[in-house]
Amino acid sequence: MTCGTLNFSLTCDGIDSSLTCGALNSSLTCGALNSSLTCGALNSSLTCGAPNSSLTCGALNSSLTCGALNSSLTCDVLNSSLTCGALYSSLTCGALNSSLTCGALNSSLTCGALILV
Repeated sequence: MTCGTLNFSLTCDGIDSSLTCGALNSSLTCGALNSSLTCGALNSSLTCGAPNSSLTCGALNSSLTCGALNSSLTCDVLNSSLTCGALYSSLTCGALNSSLTCGALNSSLTCGALILV
């Protein structure tokens, strides 16, 4: 897939369940997703289908700048309202998207669709 179709061609379930680690990174360049993150850093500490199960909250942001992932969110906003094991269930729509429009993150998903997978 190309960078542009990351969110356009995936269902909500696809974000977690139907991507292999390789599918996420093999056809994207590191820079296309977030310029200060290496491909290995994204997948080396997490399992496919479980974005946060083996990742500490700090680990998500420690290897990239806030701006690289989402320029109008601070690291604390991204991590403060979610537990590592529950990316969607304990995060409110506002916490992830309050400084972003839904379209900026994924134009084909509503906030609710992203959170309530």
